[in-house]
Amino acid sequence: MKIFPFGEGRTDKDIFDFLLEKCPPDVRFEDFYYVNGKDRFYNKIKIIVKTDLDSKADDICILVFCDIDKGCKQEDVVNKFYTIFKKLMPEWDGKPMKHTAFGNIYLFEHASCEERPGLRLVLHLADISGFELPEKIKKSNNTTDGYVLAAGLDKIVLNKFALKDAKTTEDKLRDLITECISSCFSNAGIIFEQDKDFLAAYLCASRFWVQHRTENARNLTQVIMSRSWKYNPKYFRDIFATWIEAMTEAGGPTR
Repeated sequence: MKIFPFGEGRTDKDIFDFLLEKCPPDVRFEDFYYVNGKDRFYNKIKIIVKTDLDSKADDICILVFCDIDKGCKQEDVVNKFYTIFKKLMPEWDGKPMKHTAFGNIYLFEHASCEERPGLRLVLHLADISGFELPEKIKKSNNTTDGYVLAAGLDKIVLNKFALKDAKTTEDKLRDLITECISSCFSNAGIIFEQDKDFLAAYLCASRFWVQHRTENARNLTQVIMSRSWKYNPKYFRDIFATWIEAMTEAGGPTR
Protein backbone atom coordinates (compact mmCIF):
# COMPACT_ATOMS: atom_id res chain seq x y z
CA MET A 1 0.00 0.00 0.00
CA LYS A 2 1.23 3.49 -0.88
CA ILE A 3 0.48 6.05 1.84
CA PHE A 4 0.28 9.75 0.95
CA PRO A 5 0.19 12.11 3.98
CA PHE A 6 -1.31 15.61 3.72
CA GLY A 7 -1.78 18.54 6.08
CA GLU A 8 -3.01 22.11 5.99
CA GLY A 9 0.26 23.85 6.76
CA ARG A 10 3.95 23.58 7.55
CA THR A 11 3.38 22.88 11.25
CA ASP A 12 1.55 19.67 10.31
CA LYS A 13 4.63 18.52 8.42
CA ASP A 14 6.94 19.47 11.29
CA ILE A 15 4.90 17.41 13.75
CA PHE A 16 4.55 14.51 11.33
CA ASP A 17 8.30 14.42 10.67
CA PHE A 18 9.06 14.59 14.40
CA LEU A 19 6.67 11.73 15.21
CA LEU A 20 8.05 9.71 12.33
CA GLU A 21 11.50 10.05 13.86
CA LYS A 22 10.64 9.50 17.53
CA CYS A 23 7.78 6.99 17.50
CA PRO A 24 7.38 5.67 13.95
CA PRO A 25 4.60 3.19 13.10
CA ASP A 26 5.55 0.09 11.16
CA VAL A 27 4.51 1.57 7.81
CA ARG A 28 6.23 3.47 5.01
CA PHE A 29 5.02 6.89 3.88
CA GLU A 30 5.42 8.87 0.69
CA ASP A 31 6.47 12.53 0.92
CA PHE A 32 4.33 14.77 3.14
CA TYR A 33 2.42 17.53 1.34
CA TYR A 34 0.86 20.59 2.94
CA VAL A 35 -1.82 22.36 0.95
CA ASN A 36 -1.93 25.85 2.55
CA GLY A 37 -5.66 25.94 3.22
CA LYS A 38 -8.57 23.60 3.84
CA ASP A 39 -10.22 24.33 0.49
CA ARG A 40 -7.12 23.18 -1.40
CA PHE A 41 -7.09 19.59 -0.23
CA TYR A 42 -8.99 18.08 -3.16
CA ASN A 43 -6.94 19.64 -5.95
CA LYS A 44 -3.64 18.76 -4.28
CA ILE A 45 -4.69 15.21 -3.44
CA LYS A 46 -6.00 14.64 -6.96
CA ILE A 47 -2.73 15.83 -8.51
CA ILE A 48 -0.58 13.64 -6.26
CA VAL A 49 -2.55 10.38 -6.33
CA LYS A 50 -4.23 10.46 -9.77
CA THR A 51 -1.62 8.35 -11.57
CA ASP A 52 -1.66 5.67 -8.85
CA LEU A 53 -5.44 5.76 -8.57
CA ASP A 54 -5.84 5.18 -12.30
CA SER A 55 -3.46 2.25 -12.27
CA LYS A 56 -4.03 -1.34 -11.22
CA ALA A 57 -1.06 -1.33 -8.88
CA ASP A 58 -0.85 -1.03 -5.10
CA ASP A 59 -3.72 0.03 -2.88
CA ILE A 60 -3.63 3.69 -1.85
CA CYS A 61 -4.10 5.40 1.48
CA ILE A 62 -4.54 9.14 1.90
CA LEU A 63 -3.73 10.39 5.40
CA VAL A 64 -5.06 13.88 6.18
CA PHE A 65 -4.46 16.17 9.16
CA CYS A 66 -7.09 18.91 9.16
CA ASP A 67 -8.04 21.80 11.48
CA ILE A 68 -11.54 22.72 12.60
CA ASP A 69 -12.16 26.45 12.35
CA LYS A 70 -14.19 28.41 14.86
CA GLY A 71 -17.92 27.95 14.26
CA CYS A 72 -17.32 24.76 12.30
CA LYS A 73 -18.20 21.27 13.53
CA GLN A 74 -16.52 17.92 13.00
CA GLU A 75 -19.34 16.70 10.80
CA ASP A 76 -18.93 19.73 8.52
CA VAL A 77 -15.33 18.77 7.77
CA VAL A 78 -16.20 15.07 7.50
CA ASN A 79 -18.86 15.93 4.91
CA LYS A 80 -16.27 17.85 2.89
CA PHE A 81 -14.04 14.82 2.78
CA TYR A 82 -17.02 12.60 1.97
CA THR A 83 -17.40 14.71 -1.16
CA ILE A 84 -13.66 14.49 -1.88
CA PHE A 85 -13.68 10.70 -1.50
CA LYS A 86 -16.69 10.39 -3.82
CA LYS A 87 -14.91 12.48 -6.46
CA LEU A 88 -11.85 10.26 -6.24
CA MET A 89 -13.89 7.04 -6.19
CA PRO A 90 -17.36 7.73 -7.75
CA GLU A 91 -18.47 4.11 -7.38
CA TRP A 92 -18.06 4.22 -3.59
CA ASP A 93 -21.42 3.86 -1.82
CA GLY A 94 -20.20 3.60 1.75
CA LYS A 95 -19.97 6.11 4.57
CA PRO A 96 -17.17 7.35 6.83
CA MET A 97 -16.56 5.35 9.98
CA LYS A 98 -15.55 6.97 13.25
CA HIS A 99 -12.57 5.39 15.01
CA THR A 100 -13.69 3.19 17.89
CA ALA A 101 -11.26 4.75 20.39
CA PHE A 102 -10.65 8.27 19.09
CA GLY A 103 -13.62 10.39 18.07
CA ASN A 104 -11.56 12.77 15.94
CA ILE A 105 -10.36 10.10 13.49
CA TYR A 106 -12.55 9.00 10.57
CA LEU A 107 -11.96 6.19 8.07
CA PHE A 108 -13.16 6.01 4.47
CA GLU A 109 -12.56 2.76 2.58
CA HIS A 110 -13.23 1.19 -0.80
CA ALA A 111 -11.90 -2.25 -1.66
CA SER A 112 -9.88 -2.88 -4.80
CA CYS A 113 -11.45 -4.23 -8.00
CA GLU A 114 -10.20 -5.31 -11.41
CA GLU A 115 -10.19 -1.76 -12.72
CA ARG A 116 -8.81 0.15 -9.74
CA PRO A 117 -6.74 -0.27 -6.59
CA GLY A 118 -8.32 -0.03 -3.16
CA LEU A 119 -8.58 3.42 -1.63
CA ARG A 120 -8.40 4.27 2.06
CA LEU A 121 -8.63 7.75 3.57
CA VAL A 122 -7.73 8.38 7.20
CA LEU A 123 -8.95 11.79 8.38
CA HIS A 124 -7.50 13.24 11.58
CA LEU A 125 -9.39 16.28 12.85
CA ALA A 126 -7.63 18.57 15.31
CA ASP A 127 -9.22 18.40 18.78
CA ILE A 128 -7.67 20.25 21.72
CA SER A 129 -10.74 20.07 23.98
CA GLY A 130 -9.18 17.52 26.33
CA PHE A 131 -5.90 19.37 26.89
CA GLU A 132 -4.93 21.40 29.95
CA LEU A 133 -5.30 24.76 28.25
CA PRO A 134 -7.10 27.96 29.32
CA GLU A 135 -10.77 27.79 28.35
CA LYS A 136 -10.50 30.89 26.15
CA ILE A 137 -7.99 29.00 24.01
CA LYS A 138 -10.11 25.86 23.78
CA LYS A 139 -13.16 27.91 22.84
CA SER A 140 -11.48 29.33 19.75
CA ASN A 141 -10.58 26.92 16.97
CA ASN A 142 -9.09 23.43 16.99
CA THR A 143 -5.79 23.53 15.16
CA THR A 144 -2.43 21.81 14.95
CA ASP A 145 -0.94 24.81 16.78
CA GLY A 146 -3.05 23.82 19.78
CA TYR A 147 -1.16 20.54 20.13
CA VAL A 148 2.16 22.38 20.15
CA LEU A 149 0.80 24.89 22.65
CA ALA A 150 -0.41 22.11 24.94
CA ALA A 151 3.05 20.56 24.89
CA GLY A 152 4.66 23.93 25.53
CA LEU A 153 2.42 24.81 28.47
CA ASP A 154 3.21 21.57 30.28
CA LYS A 155 4.75 22.64 33.61
CA ILE A 156 7.95 20.68 33.06
CA VAL A 157 8.52 22.07 29.56
CA LEU A 158 7.42 25.60 30.45
CA ASN A 159 9.82 25.63 33.39
CA LYS A 160 12.70 24.83 31.02
CA PHE A 161 11.76 27.82 28.86
CA ALA A 162 11.31 30.02 31.95
CA LEU A 163 14.73 29.24 33.38
CA LYS A 164 16.72 28.85 30.17
CA ASP A 165 15.25 31.48 27.86
CA ALA A 166 13.19 33.99 29.84
CA LYS A 167 15.20 34.01 33.10
CA THR A 168 11.99 33.95 35.13
CA THR A 169 9.60 31.47 36.77
CA GLU A 170 7.17 29.03 35.21
CA ASP A 171 4.05 30.69 36.66
CA LYS A 172 5.11 34.18 35.53
CA LEU A 173 5.87 32.94 32.03
CA ARG A 174 2.51 31.14 31.83
CA ASP A 175 0.72 34.33 32.89
CA LEU A 176 2.56 36.33 30.24
CA ILE A 177 1.59 33.86 27.51
CA THR A 178 -2.02 33.20 28.45
CA GLU A 179 -3.07 36.53 30.01
CA CYS A 180 -0.82 39.59 29.86
CA ILE A 181 0.17 39.66 26.19
CA SER A 182 -3.30 38.72 24.97
CA SER A 183 -4.86 41.43 27.18
CA CYS A 184 -2.59 44.09 25.68
CA PHE A 185 -3.81 43.19 22.20
CA SER A 186 -7.45 42.97 23.28
CA ASN A 187 -7.28 46.34 25.04
CA ALA A 188 -6.00 47.81 21.79
CA GLY A 189 -8.99 46.38 19.93
CA ILE A 190 -6.94 43.71 18.17
CA ILE A 191 -8.47 40.23 18.05
CA PHE A 192 -6.27 37.75 19.89
CA GLU A 193 -7.93 34.37 20.21
CA GLN A 194 -6.41 31.73 17.94
CA ASP A 195 -3.91 29.05 18.91
CA LYS A 196 -1.29 30.64 16.68
CA ASP A 197 -1.72 33.95 18.53
CA PHE A 198 -0.78 32.30 21.80
CA LEU A 199 2.19 30.57 20.17
CA ALA A 200 3.34 34.01 19.06
CA ALA A 201 2.95 35.16 22.67
CA TYR A 202 5.01 32.13 23.72
CA LEU A 203 7.73 33.14 21.29
CA CYS A 204 7.79 36.67 22.67
CA ALA A 205 7.43 35.85 26.37
CA SER A 206 10.14 33.19 26.38
CA ARG A 207 12.55 35.68 24.79
CA PHE A 208 13.43 32.93 22.32
CA TRP A 209 13.60 35.57 19.60
CA VAL A 210 16.21 37.55 21.56
CA GLN A 211 18.67 34.66 21.67
CA HIS A 212 17.91 33.41 18.18
CA ARG A 213 17.21 36.46 16.04
CA THR A 214 17.43 34.51 12.79
CA GLU A 215 14.96 31.86 13.98
CA ASN A 216 11.21 31.90 13.42
CA ALA A 217 8.01 30.40 14.82
CA ARG A 218 8.64 27.11 13.06
CA ASN A 219 11.83 26.66 15.07
CA LEU A 220 9.91 27.40 18.28
CA THR A 221 7.59 24.52 17.39
CA GLN A 222 10.57 22.21 16.97
CA VAL A 223 12.15 23.34 20.26
CA ILE A 224 8.88 22.84 22.16
CA MET A 225 8.44 19.34 20.77
CA SER A 226 12.07 18.42 21.43
CA ARG A 227 11.90 19.60 25.03
CA SER A 228 8.55 17.92 25.59
CA TRP A 229 9.92 14.63 24.22
CA LYS A 230 13.09 14.92 26.29
CA TYR A 231 11.66 16.04 29.64
CA ASN A 232 8.14 14.57 29.67
CA PRO A 233 7.85 11.86 26.98
CA LYS A 234 4.73 10.27 28.50
CA TYR A 235 2.83 13.53 28.36
CA PHE A 236 4.11 14.11 24.83
CA ARG A 237 2.73 10.73 23.74
CA ASP A 238 -0.59 11.52 25.42
CA ILE A 239 -0.91 14.82 23.55
CA PHE A 240 -0.05 13.31 20.18
CA ALA A 241 -1.76 9.95 20.75
CA THR A 242 -4.36 10.56 18.04
CA TRP A 243 -1.66 11.63 15.57
CA ILE A 244 0.27 8.43 16.23
CA GLU A 245 -2.90 6.37 15.90
CA ALA A 246 -3.87 8.03 12.62
CA MET A 247 -0.42 7.31 11.21
CA THR A 248 -0.76 3.68 12.32
CA GLU A 249 -4.28 3.37 10.87
CA ALA A 250 -2.98 4.55 7.51
CA GLY A 251 -1.26 1.21 7.10
CA GLY A 252 -4.44 -0.78 7.65
CA PRO A 253 -6.08 -2.93 4.96
CA THR A 254 -8.83 -1.77 2.64
CA ARG A 255 -12.11 -3.65 2.98
